[in-house]
Formats: sequence, structure tokens, C-alpha cells
Amino acid sequence: MNLKTLALLAAGAAAVASCGEGGAVSKNVASSSPHDSEIALLTAEEFVHVVAANDRLAVEASAFLSKSRSDKMKAFAAEMREAHKASSEQLRSAAALLTPSVRVDDTLNADQQRSLDIVSRLSGAIRDSAFRRTQIEAHETILSILTSYAASGDNQKLRDFASKMALIESEHLKSAREMMIMAQ
Repeated sequence: MNLKTLALLAAGAAAVASCGEGGAVSKNVASSSPHDSEIALLTAEEFVHVVAANDRLAVEASAFLSKSRSDKMKAFAAEMREAHKASSEQLRSAAALLTPSVRVDDTLNADQQRSLDIVSRLSGAIRDSAFRRTQIEAHETILSILTSYAASGDNQKLRDFASKMALIESEHLKSAREMMIMAQ
């Protein structure tokens, strides 16, 4: 398998995997923009898992960019890594306040793990390109999930968390799109 094929596989797999597993959304994650009605079906526990797994995927995928030749890519990856670590901590705090409390499970599903495995084998400009594409797709998806849960989720504390994080993810998406434009 050549590097171009691996890059395309990484882009598709990471975009599909970025939602996580659990609930109606993850059973049909082939769409990078799930329907709001599907997202509204997420329970508090499913929402926590989707966000936790997304954060873990972002942190681990960003780590691969530390070897990028582009200082801008390194800076963006470092920003994503730190932002998603912070998001994970905030999610853990919010989940601990729930009654009953919700266990934060950031276990990657098979597609997410496969994405990391593929990206780990890429290098140079191909890795950077795959990372940029997957960041846009992943942030579009998680932004949709956060926005929908903030509007109609089943737990007010998590709705507040989702609302706050949607603002941050919107900025991340803007930055990811800017990175794509600069690369062209």
C-alpha cells in the first residue's frame, strides 16, 4: 500500500471515527454530519463517551505532528493537544457531578484506533495533509454533536458543558480551515 492510499484511508477513518462509539450517532458514524435527531438520542453516558473518545483521539493524533516540518502545524497540533486535554478534565469534572455519576470512558473504538495506526505510519507532508483534513472533518462532527446536545441533551450539567465546548470547537474548526487554506 503506498503512502497516498494510506493518507486517504487515514482521512476517511479518522473522520468516521471522530464521533466515538455508543448510541444512535455512533451506530451510523459514516456521515460526517449526523442528523440532529440522531444526536438528540444520545444519553448522558453516551455523550460523555463520545466526547471523551474524541478528546483522546485528538490528543493522540496531535502527538504525531510533533515531527512536522511546518512550525505552524506543530503549533496547531500542540494547541489541539492541550485544548483537548483541558476538555477531558472539564468533562471529568462535569461527569463527576452527575447523579448518578457517569464513568468517563475514553476508550477508542476500532475505527479510531485504526486511524491512529494509519497516521502513525505516515510522515512528512502526507501526514500533515491527512491531519489537516481529518481535523476539519472531526471538528465539524464534534461541533454538531456538542451543539445538538447543548440544545436538547438529557442532562443540564452536560448541556452547559456542551454549550461551552461548542464555542471552543467552533474556534478549533476555524483554525483547522485556515490551516487548510494556508497549505494550498
